[in-house]
Amino acid sequence: MLKMGPKGALVYHDGAHHLVPAYATSRVWKIGSGDQFAANFAYAWMEECRPPVEAAERASRATAFYAQHRGYPTVAELDAFAPAPLVVSKNYEEGRVPTVYLAGPFFTLGQLWVVEQARNCLRDMGLRVFSPYHDVGHGPAELVVGQDVEGILQSDVVLAIGDGLDSGTIFEAGYARARGIPVVFYAENESQEDCKMMEGTDCFLCDDFVSAIYRTVWVAVGI
Repeated sequence: MLKMGPKGALVYHDGAHHLVPAYATSRVWKIGSGDQFAANFAYAWMEECRPPVEAAERASRATAFYAQHRGYPTVAELDAFAPAPLVVSKNYEEGRVPTVYLAGPFFTLGQLWVVEQARNCLRDMGLRVFSPYHDVGHGPAELVVGQDVEGILQSDVVLAIGDGLDSGTIFEAGYARARGIPVVFYAENESQEDCKMMEGTDCFLCDDFVSAIYRTVWVAVGI
């Protein structure tokens, strides 16, 4: 068996390859998720004597349950749990690497840390990242705005770091949506009222960092 991230898991059994999907969740708790998959696969295969493909599918759903609920499902809960499978595009399957535009303020140490972490996480998960801080930098409007806008237009999805409601970030999110580009809007400390325009324009709202990173990846690989 081979785990392939958003593509799911590839299981070889009885001379044939079988693809078992990964599943999308509304929240992601990553710590221990790999152990969940391995333990549930081993239990379903060796203890319950399920066929390997069925055991892997069950393990994938159990991992999704754990990621969403931070807990372990009972047998009945796992039987009833039916998350949506992740769907990757033909372009992604054929090797195209999506690009993420990383919008967010970068004027304080805390802001810089979040931008740096988000960029590293997205790149570690196989995506290209256009980061105004890294790829354009500070400067007057006549030098930076055109490059930032072009970066949005060349990207597949925008991850907007919304805490603080930075005016530049809000503009970038709105500009992307006006151009039909998906936006994942990450904000932990802003009210529902402050996020109303983002919610109303079909941005993907996330209030924790890890969930925002995974949602960005899932949206990107589906394009």
